[in-house]
Amino acid sequence: MKKISVKLVLPVLGLLLCTKAVSQEIKSTELYKIVSPAGWVIDNRQSMQNEAGLFLAQDNATDEGQLWQIMI
Repeated sequence: MKKISVKLVLPVLGLLLCTKAVSQEIKSTELYKIVSPAGWVIDNRQSMQNEAGLFLAQDNATDEGQLWQIMI
C-alpha cells in the first residue's frame, strides 16, 4: 500500500516543481472574443456609443459586437 502511494506522489510533485508559466501575448492590433467558462460571451449589441451597456449573450460567429480590441 505504501509503495503505491509513493509511486503516485513522486510524479505529481515532479510535475508541480518542474512546470513553467506560459502566457499568451496580447496584441493591440487583434480582435478578441471574451468567453466565460459556461460559453457566454460579452456583447455590446453592436452599439457604437461610449459607455454602452454590456450584456452576456450566446456566441455568434458573425456578431461584431462580441469582438473586443484590448489596449495595453
